[in-house]
Amino acid sequence: MTPATMAAHCHEQITLSGPDAYVLFVVPTVWKGQKRMQLAGPGSPMGEPVGHVVGGTAAFFGAWDVLRWLRELNREMVEGIGVVEGIGRR
Repeated sequence: MTPATMAAHCHEQITLSGPDAYVLFVVPTVWKGQKRMQLAGPGSPMGEPVGHVVGGTAAFFGAWDVLRWLRELNREMVEGIGVVEGIGRR
C-alpha cells in the first residue's frame, strides 16, 4: 500500500465516522501478545492489534495519527526526494 492510498483510506474513514475514526492496517509482523503495535519504524503511530491474518497482524490505528505521520514523512521526502501525491490534502 502506498502512502497516498493509506492517506485516502484515512480520509474516507474520517468522512464516514468523524474525527475519532480508526483505520485497520495489516502490519507485516507476528503479534506476540503485546497491547500496542507500531505501524512501521520509529516515529510511526501506535495501534491496537486485533489478531493474526494472512500476511501479518491486523491492528487499528487512529486515522488522524496516521495522517500526521504520513505528512511528516512527506515533509522529509520534499527535502530529500519529492512529494508523495495525495498526502496533505483536505
